[in-house]
Amino acid sequence: MMEQVKEVRIVAATVFDLIDRKVLHVGAIGIVGRGGYSDGRLEPRVYITPPDDGTWDFDMVAAPPAEVAIQVETPIGASFSGVAADWLKCVRVHAAQNALVQEVIVMLNAAPDSGGGSADTA
Repeated sequence: MMEQVKEVRIVAATVFDLIDRKVLHVGAIGIVGRGGYSDGRLEPRVYITPPDDGTWDFDMVAAPPAEVAIQVETPIGASFSGVAADWLKCVRVHAAQNALVQEVIVMLNAAPDSGGGSADTA
């Protein structure tokens, strides 16, 4: 069973505006309370109606160790990639002791140069 991580420390969110769709990538680094956690994930919350503030909430979770583990705070990473909603402005990542909000950075489509690109040699 997955558990929320203790604390989230860093969040980055980017939307890649592709020709046929917008893709959201969210990455986060958090802290767990002891060693042995694995499979860090960002689990998106599902909305029936879009939130008024344009913020998409995620829970940062990880699989706890099956056995006794060292009692030391340990970093863990997690990510999410999926289709970006049109209403999206920010993401909020929740942990057991805090939450961080990050504005989404939009990367516009950079179409490849169609103007040749090769040089003639004589």
